[in-house]
Amino acid sequence: MDASRAPQSITSYADALNFLYAHANYDQRRGPEYASDVAKLAKFRYMLQYLNHPEESFPSLLIAGTKGKGSTAVMLATILQAGGYRVGLYSQPHLHSYRERVQIDRQLISRENLIRLARHLQPLSRHMETETEYGPPTTFELGTALAFLAFAQHQVDIAVVEVGIGGRLDVTNVLNPLISVITSISLDHTNVLGATIPQIAWEKAGIIKPHGRVVSSPQVPAAQEVIQRVGIERQAELRQAGRDLSWQVLDAHPSLAGQHLALYQLQQESALEIYSPLLGQHQQENITVAALAALWLREFAPVSVSLETLKAGLARTWWPGRFEVVPGRPVVVIDGAHNGDSAFRLRQALADYFPDQPITLVVGFSSDKETGAFLDALVPGCHEIILTRSHHPRATSIQNLQKYAAHFGVPTHLSHDVAEGMHMAQELCSPGGVICATGSLFVAAEAREALGLAEDMDEIRS
Repeated sequence: MDASRAPQSITSYADALNFLYAHANYDQRRGPEYASDVAKLAKFRYMLQYLNHPEESFPSLLIAGTKGKGSTAVMLATILQAGGYRVGLYSQPHLHSYRERVQIDRQLISRENLIRLARHLQPLSRHMETETEYGPPTTFELGTALAFLAFAQHQVDIAVVEVGIGGRLDVTNVLNPLISVITSISLDHTNVLGATIPQIAWEKAGIIKPHGRVVSSPQVPAAQEVIQRVGIERQAELRQAGRDLSWQVLDAHPSLAGQHLALYQLQQESALEIYSPLLGQHQQENITVAALAALWLREFAPVSVSLETLKAGLARTWWPGRFEVVPGRPVVVIDGAHNGDSAFRLRQALADYFPDQPITLVVGFSSDKETGAFLDALVPGCHEIILTRSHHPRATSIQNLQKYAAHFGVPTHLSHDVAEGMHMAQELCSPGGVICATGSLFVAAEAREALGLAEDMDEIRS
């Protein structure tokens, strides 16, 4: 959608969404001079100045990474809420409704408030376009400003903010967080962040502040070296999951009821036993990262988390579309995995929870993803494949997917959309098998909608 097609006035929820989406990817259509390091964040700082700096009204946690940043963010938000604090959560993309991106105490921003805030941003958008050299704000810039305004309006005690892409030049990096959190790093958005792990890690490590505090997931050596180097250069204190806080699985066998872990702090013999409904080995790492950050807050922050609060928050955390298991015959697993590494972890989780059960894969991708690496990691464990595409404009065509899937020798079927793909899977999969819908959060969202799991859906999609 073009910025010139934004509504002249905002009187409805549809108008608000049209206003936000009209600015999608505007920065990609500007000249190379816009991509300079200074201009990227200077523009957003100018926008915040125009809005009287709502970001200065709350402390924050800032979370970057390739995988697990959304899960880690929602765990931290739920932990802090369990402690009695009013907590803002900014996360993206959404599954079914734009309102999911901006939450107060895990409640979606109301349609009425989103309308009011979008209306409040409209003069800023016009000012940027007509009276500055920056040009119109992007959808992500407007959405981030809207979230900061909402957090200031609700007087949150703390905000948990997920980085969009990268970190160094992401507009969320205007924050000066209490703790910067970096989750697992792997190859993704290589056209923007770089083609190697060190390049991507350097962009993610851009959220490390001078003399700041950093919590990191266990990283591959190439990423770990970059994070440590940037931390030393900026004289930041680094704590790492697996070292400063380690975990041990207490369950003898993986259970769909959740998982129990023992968390051990460095040089302490006693363990904290916790429960989480989030499934998969990969979530064990995210749980430990969230716990490490929450425990660190106890030492210095204006908010503090007791051990009981930590346990209660982790036990309450729910995050749909991330190895979400829908009971039935057949069972359905919905997962937003979107790169080779996350596909490998998904395959591992399927093997852990559904050993020897035939997998029918419903898969579609966004055009900027590495389709080959994803299929290489996941397809060998599947019995049948259904290639599909979401309704998102960036979805890869089914014809492009066919050339990647052809060499696996697995029976392959085509469906023109995810809903049809899910229906086809129900017919093909045996009652004792498993249907897995994956490839992007857009596919995960449409799979949930096809199963009637979406409680609140926008009629307008980005």
